[in-house]
Amino acid sequence: MKKIHKKIYPFKQAMGFSLIEMIVALGIFSILIIIALGTFVNVIQLSNKTKNKEQITNQSRFIMELLSREIGTGSSFALQTPGETSLCPREANSGRSIEGWCLLLQNQGSFQISFYRDGDGILYRRSNGENILEEPLNGTESVVKVTRFDIILSEKDNKEYLTFILGILSKRDENQKQIFFETTIAGRSYNNF
Repeated sequence: MKKIHKKIYPFKQAMGFSLIEMIVALGIFSILIIIALGTFVNVIQLSNKTKNKEQITNQSRFIMELLSREIGTGSSFALQTPGETSLCPREANSGRSIEGWCLLLQNQGSFQISFYRDGDGILYRRSNGENILEEPLNGTESVVKVTRFDIILSEKDNKEYLTFILGILSKRDENQKQIFFETTIAGRSYNNF
């Protein structure tokens, strides 16, 4: 019988990746990472937009609720439209007054309340003659673009209703569209100052 000699290699052939296989694998892995990062960035941006809209909505809801409460429990009111400057005093001791729209009302606690635009925001001013509290109603992250008051006389019940329109947007998101809110409020009685 003949002996069949097998060639014996001193080294076993290593089972590994060739250079071409490694480059293809890195290419596929890179594409997957880019897709995953793009998706992650889009999710973060969408989350930020949602938070901005939620913040604007909450600020607007707070402004509307405060207006509704003060007007609904107030006993008298006056409305200053843009172009007038005589109705709402800015500072009690100085002759300076607010320009533009202003809603001035008397509440049950004999406080004089005024709401007015000041730059990018709405200010709330509460005075009892001696003490004055003045604070912004919207945060520094939002801009009030449209504010309008209308007084409507209802023919059904011969009552006056105050309609308030608020347009607000976020300073953070310049591409965001303006959000509008509108409410109509009926007070107990409207006796002008």
